[in-house]
Amino acid sequence: DFRKPKNETASDGTPDVRGSSREILKRRHLMIFGDDLSGKTALAQKLALDSHTYDFVPLLLTGSTLRTRERNVEHWVGDAYARQYETPDFESYKQLDKAKRVAIVDDWDGNSLAPQLRDEVLATLNNFFDTVILLCSSQLRFEMMRTAEASGEALEYEWFDLLPFGFARRLDLVRTWVKLGNESAAAEDLDSRERDLYRIVTQLVGANFVPSHPFYLLLLLNQLETNEKVNTTSGAYGYLYETLVTTALNNTANQGGELDTKLNYLTEFAYDLLKKKAQAISIQEARDWHTTYCDRYRVDLRWEAMNSAFVEANILQAQSDTVGFRHLYTRYFFTARYFRDHIQEDDVRELIAKMSRRLHNDEAANVIVFLCYLAKDPLILTLVAESSSKLFSKYQPNRFEEETKSLSEILGGAAEEPLTLPATSPRDNRSAEANARDKSQALTPIPEPNSAVTGKPTDEVDEFLQANAAFKTMQILGQILRNFYGSIPGDRKTLLTTEAYSLSLRTFTFLHQTFRKSEPEILRVFETRIASKTKQA
Repeated sequence: DFRKPKNETASDGTPDVRGSSREILKRRHLMIFGDDLSGKTALAQKLALDSHTYDFVPLLLTGSTLRTRERNVEHWVGDAYARQYETPDFESYKQLDKAKRVAIVDDWDGNSLAPQLRDEVLATLNNFFDTVILLCSSQLRFEMMRTAEASGEALEYEWFDLLPFGFARRLDLVRTWVKLGNESAAAEDLDSRERDLYRIVTQLVGANFVPSHPFYLLLLLNQLETNEKVNTTSGAYGYLYETLVTTALNNTANQGGELDTKLNYLTEFAYDLLKKKAQAISIQEARDWHTTYCDRYRVDLRWEAMNSAFVEANILQAQSDTVGFRHLYTRYFFTARYFRDHIQEDDVRELIAKMSRRLHNDEAANVIVFLCYLAKDPLILTLVAESSSKLFSKYQPNRFEEETKSLSEILGGAAEEPLTLPATSPRDNRSAEANARDKSQALTPIPEPNSAVTGKPTDEVDEFLQANAAFKTMQILGQILRNFYGSIPGDRKTLLTTEAYSLSLRTFTFLHQTFRKSEPEILRVFETRIASKTKQA
C-alpha cells in the first residue's frame, strides 16, 4: 500500500494509492519513500515487470550508479538499457513513442549528486520518459524539506510513503508461508499453524518489537520455523529478538567491525541514552560520545562507518540532526544487555531496583523482561518477588467461593436464549478481525523519557496502573521460572511460584471488587457496545 505523507495531498484529492501496479503507473511522476529493507527494490522490480503487461517498455535504473562526474544522463540510461534488452538497440528505444517509455529508479538518493545537479538529472529524465517513478529513502524527504530541494522538477512529483504491513497483510503473508511445501497437509493442521504464527507475529510487531516490513516478517517466520526453542511462550521472545538483532548486524558485512564490537557499541550507546534521559541525541553529541567510547576501549573506529552500519541494519535512525534507536524494543534490549554486563556495579543495581518497582511503566517492564532472559542473578529474582508482594497487598487472594456468586447471578440471567457462535469459519473470522484492527489501529504513544526510573513506584500509583504492572509481573515471574527451571534453587523457585500464584489471585480480588462497586455503570457500557455491534451487523 502507498499513502501520502500526512502533510501532503494528492493533486486529485486522493490520499491513498492501493491496488495494482497499473494504478501506480497512472500517476506518472512519483517519489516513493521507504525505510531501509522496507521493500523498495522489490517494488521497483515488480513495477518494471508489470509495466510490460500494460504495454509499456520500462527501464530499471539504479541511482547509486550515477556518479558525480557522470553528467551525461543519456550514457547512464543507455548502459542500463544494454544490460536489460538484447534487441532492438538503444537508438530504436529513443525513437519509441514517449508515452511507452517508463523509468523506475531504485535507490534514487544513493548517488552523491548536489541538489542542483540532481534536479538537472530529473529534468532530463522527465523529458525522455513519460512516466518516472523514484524509490527513495525516508531520510531524503527530511533532507529535501530542510534544504528546500523540493523545488523545480521535484516539486512536480507526488510524494508517497511505502507503508509497513498492517494486520491483514501480515495475515496474508503468514497464510502463504504456512501453505508453502504443505499443500497436502490437513486443513485443520494448516489452520492451527496459521493461528499460532499469526499470534506470535502480531504480538512481536504490535508493540514495535520488530518492523512490520516483509524482510523482517519473513526473517521472523524463518526463525520461528527453524528454531525449536522459539515457541508461543513469552520466555522465548528474548532469544528470538537476540537472533533477529544478530542477523541484522551480520548482514552489514564488515562495516563497523566484528559482531562483538557492534553489540558492545550499541549496548554502551543505549546506556548513555538512559543516563541522559533521552530518546535520541544530536549528531555532535553522538560524535563526542563515540570519541569517548573509542578512548575508553582503545579501539580505532570510524563514526561514519559505525553509524552507517547501524542505520543500514535498521538498528539506529538518523533524523534531521539527531541519532537514536529506530525501535523502542531495540533500545530496551540493549539497555538490559548493559545491565547484565555490569550487574555487579552499584549504580546499575540501583537502576534495576528502581525499574523493578515501576513495572507499570512499559520501558521498565520490558527492560526487566529482557534482563530476565539475559541473566539469572539472585538480585533480579529478589527484586521482582519483592515488587510482586507489594502489588494489591491490601487485598486477600481470591478463593473463588462467596466472591464469585454475584458474577454467577449476572451471567445466569444475562441471556434468555443460549449464545451461539457465528457460522463463519475461524479462518474467515481471523481475516475479519485483521481488517477491523487495520481500520481502528492507533499510534502507540512514546513513553516519557526515563519515567521508568524517575516516576512513582508501582505501589504508589493508581490501582488500575497497578493492574497493568501485575500482569507484567506475572509474565516476568513465569518467564524466570520457565527459562531457568533447572538451575534456580528449590527454595527460590517455591518463592517465585507462590508469589506468581498469589499475585494473580489478589489481582482477581481487586477486579472483582471494582466490578461490584461499579456494576451498573459497567453493565450499561456493555449493553451500549453490544447494541452498537448488533446495529452494525
